[in-house]
Amino acid sequence: MNGQTNLDVLLISEEGDDFQFIRSCLDSKEIAVKLASSAAAALKMIEKDYPKIVILSNTANIPPAVLAVKVHGAFPSIDIIGLGFDSDIVGFLFNITRHESHELAGLRVNKAIRDHLALIKCGLVGRSPSIKEVANAILSGAPTDLSILLTGPSGVGKEVAARAIHNNSKRGGNQFYSVNCGALTEGVLSSELFGHERGAFTGAVSQKSGVFESAGDGTIFLDEIGEISPETQVKLLRVLEDGSFYRVGGNKMLKSKARIIAATNRDLFAEVSSGRFRQDLYYRLRVVEIRISSLRERQEDIAALAEKFVSDLGIEFHQAIAPEVIDIMARHDWPGNGRELRNFVESRIALSADKIITRTDVENYIRDSGYERRHLPMVTGISPETAERQVILQAIMGLRNEISALKELITDNLPKAHDGILGRTEVRAEWRPESPIEWESEVVKPVDDLEKEAIVAALRKFRGNRRKAARALGVGERTLYRKIAKYGLHLN
Repeated sequence: MNGQTNLDVLLISEEGDDFQFIRSCLDSKEIAVKLASSAAAALKMIEKDYPKIVILSNTANIPPAVLAVKVHGAFPSIDIIGLGFDSDIVGFLFNITRHESHELAGLRVNKAIRDHLALIKCGLVGRSPSIKEVANAILSGAPTDLSILLTGPSGVGKEVAARAIHNNSKRGGNQFYSVNCGALTEGVLSSELFGHERGAFTGAVSQKSGVFESAGDGTIFLDEIGEISPETQVKLLRVLEDGSFYRVGGNKMLKSKARIIAATNRDLFAEVSSGRFRQDLYYRLRVVEIRISSLRERQEDIAALAEKFVSDLGIEFHQAIAPEVIDIMARHDWPGNGRELRNFVESRIALSADKIITRTDVENYIRDSGYERRHLPMVTGISPETAERQVILQAIMGLRNEISALKELITDNLPKAHDGILGRTEVRAEWRPESPIEWESEVVKPVDDLEKEAIVAALRKFRGNRRKAARALGVGERTLYRKIAKYGLHLN
């Protein structure tokens, strides 16, 4: 049945010696080796048992490329190993030649089995070497109490990996807390992590325990760790060093025994180099680093993930998505990674009366998302503060250009000189900006002054309406509030 996770090995061969050879290669006698002598029998057994590894012997008289297409079209999580072929075959994990030693063949087959067992234990899906390395790294780091940093772009499944670390550790029976640091303001994040005392701030009508206090011997997953403020970085460093912390507004030291797993889609080393992230905290968090690659870097996992998402809906994969449709999906970049792929599969299945994803569905989506992808944020290597400042400066330069154009328009439409009754009179149009910014002068002002003046001018223009001012400056409303506080602006 599609979706089962048995780890039996299926051998397709007409020779009994092949069966004995493979059986003797396996380290574990608990792994069953099943034998099929024909392609038809093999496909029936695959559909019934869904083994994760299929070994095709050259004695089976089955074209290997044909078998790979048929198997991967309906069962994309299966690894196929060749036995006795003269060269490697496209779509196969590897090929065991007839002159290969028994020891080397055993090492390779057992490695393939261990990789699939690791994937199953971690709840991960795929056939790429990259995702198998992630699963093995999780199982290596989980039993320890070391801090683990998960890196990789958004949507690759960092929280899934964090839960796998927790579930495969000695803390697996305790609580798992997930906190998205980028989704909370600094005050709310501090309260969420460390708790607060009654009266610590407006609205704190009672004492609250934070996750460090509530987690006990469990695990705390801090997603988007690169977004936290310097103040929170200091508090978090203390917890990592000796487990101590204080509730917001409290003076009683508390202790936490929880394990911390952090994740980020940023380059934290670059953040450290620029001074935006503490170096000591970085090394405390990154005792072990596990990087999860984007789907663009492991396209062989796309079909296996699509299979899982379809199976989670209670639908047979090979009935919902045809092999030629999967081929098109596997060539798409999926910039949103697994999250985007899941959303696509679930939405198309839900909207389809037949519960089928067609070629047209995929092509239309790729065409439309191709347009949207050109407008996705780009990695610039600069901090949010710098980016915000650049946006404001761009708005200032835009205002400058508009004022200059207006000046030229006024000048061009006024007569430069005319002869009147009183004789020749020269008329001069002289532009004097009301703003204190002197664009044409040689005075060079600090960027902070220019930024402050632009904010003041925008607020005056819109009579203190911060939403309109933020829109005119091209920044978010929260960013504008932060800038107003930074420059100590008090406008009526």
